[in-house]
Amino acid sequence: MSSGQRRTRIRSPRVAFTCPACQTQIDSVDRCPNCQFTGADTMRMFPGPVPEIRTMNDQADLFDSSALKVIDRSQNRLVRRFPQFRWRVCTVNLPAETNLRLYGFWMLNVLPIQPEESESDRLWTVLLVINVAANRAAVATGYSAEPWLGNDQWDKALAAMIPAWKDGDYGKSVAAFHDTARVLLENSWRHAEAVLSGKSA
Repeated sequence: MSSGQRRTRIRSPRVAFTCPACQTQIDSVDRCPNCQFTGADTMRMFPGPVPEIRTMNDQADLFDSSALKVIDRSQNRLVRRFPQFRWRVCTVNLPAETNLRLYGFWMLNVLPIQPEESESDRLWTVLLVINVAANRAAVATGYSAEPWLGNDQWDKALAAMIPAWKDGDYGKSVAAFHDTARVLLENSWRHAEAVLSGKSA
């Protein structure tokens, strides 16, 4: 069976969380001991209505039908390999100075659980937020998804988007993010399996 056909239920590695504001590694606490950030701060930062967290929420009208098909195929590859993750894309037009990472964090934590999702779905969500107005993107993750890839790895997945984005191939750009994330998760899963089996420290 090819790797694309295997369904992997990965087990959590050592849990490590980072502050969404300053990126300091922290325990599961209400307030960051480094920058004093708390989730309630985002309520003042983003007072407007919360966009829906859907598989695709193209508010900025970025993707044509062809791009959506490319994105859908890349998401399906991810779902087949790691079915517990919930991959979401949201495009927005926001001021260039908007902290997209915090915006995504706000979305995940403020929007009530929707009828078509469960609380577990939200915890396993990986939300790619694209600010079309500023040509920037960021990733926000639910608490169950967060330990599997660190910020540097998500940065690699975001960097993989750049070549196709510059060419105006936005569907391929998002697909590159998905495909790179899949490879990085494969590596994380193998490392976790090695640790759990005692083959690695």
